[in-house]
Amino acid sequence: MTTFREVTADHIQDTLDGPEGTVGRQRATAMRSLFRVLKRERLLFRDLVRHLPMGDLTGIPRPVPSDVLAGLLDQATAPFARFSIALAAMHAVPVAEIRTALTADLLVTQETAPDPDYPAVRRITMRPPPATRSSSRRSSASPNRPPCATSAPPTQSEPRNWPRSGHPPSPMPQRKPVAVWHRVRHHPCVMVMQPVLEIFAADDFALWPVGEQESYGYLVLDGELTPAEVGTAVMRIADCNNFEPEEEQGPRPTDPLGAFLHGLLTMPNLFAAGGFRVTDTATDTVFVEPGCCNGLEAWRDWREVLDGTGCSSFGHDPSSAAERVGDTVRLTLDADAKDGSPVIELPMEQVRALVTGAEADLRAFLSLAGTWAEQHLPTHAAAVTAALARALDLELTE
Repeated sequence: MTTFREVTADHIQDTLDGPEGTVGRQRATAMRSLFRVLKRERLLFRDLVRHLPMGDLTGIPRPVPSDVLAGLLDQATAPFARFSIALAAMHAVPVAEIRTALTADLLVTQETAPDPDYPAVRRITMRPPPATRSSSRRSSASPNRPPCATSAPPTQSEPRNWPRSGHPPSPMPQRKPVAVWHRVRHHPCVMVMQPVLEIFAADDFALWPVGEQESYGYLVLDGELTPAEVGTAVMRIADCNNFEPEEEQGPRPTDPLGAFLHGLLTMPNLFAAGGFRVTDTATDTVFVEPGCCNGLEAWRDWREVLDGTGCSSFGHDPSSAAERVGDTVRLTLDADAKDGSPVIELPMEQVRALVTGAEADLRAFLSLAGTWAEQHLPTHAAAVTAALARALDLELTE
């Protein structure tokens, strides 16, 4: 074999046969990321591992049986020992979190569920540090993203993560927020799925108005963005595809605007760093966060989870994944986490409704971006709108 284009499905299967558990999962994640980038860079025509099963994902921790728990508590005489047993046995708090937990980290709230079988639900959550909590519905920091190459933003003289993409590296993470489960019943109004675009600050950008954004955060794409936020999103998607053109794309224009938009308007396979993020708004717990190498153009992978192969992953660092299990869908924030990861299982119909809502938000953004382009890029409006539709894998509507 002399080129990746000679790889077949049998080669993929031979590579994955053997290792199980974390090793097999990490190998599958690496192959998905590699082939996704190779296809985006047009070194491959077909991504053979797009829907590669992740396998061996950890389910939701189950409480210790009451009789066993009672025996453990009887043997623990100190209050802190009993408290530690409750955290570990009932709420699945990792050992590292128990050792470093502070009293101020515990947030206890009372919630009344509309279901008569659940008149009062107790929810306990380890409070994340202030820096990791989102202060805006529009944009939120990404504390769980370790670096893909370096923690510093790229400069004009430094190479990016991938030679020809505009995908910047991510910073080192802070301490992770950890969900502590206590028989919490989730309702559709609690879980939210949003299309998010990975962004970074561009203080020197002057081709059109953009908003003030922090680097390595996310911008939620919907139909309620301000003109400056739409400008930020268009700038980011164009920059993701801003590299030296191939011969068939023609020479790059000499004017600054035409040069910046050239890749977006001429590339056959576009990339928009981000994806669909799933959050429990009651506890600010993230269950799916787009990782490095994941793009919004692959949002239809969620349809594969529901109606196709039954599983999909969404980049790495974190290695978020979704897997169909019977009539539920299991969401895992980081399948490769060594110290545990937030996991939840939702009914398939609820996930289907979430995907439909996120798709509607994405379409609303595209419509808003079309109107924005007519006002700010009148000579390129039609071409930019069509390119954004391709970057988001949406069809244009009249």
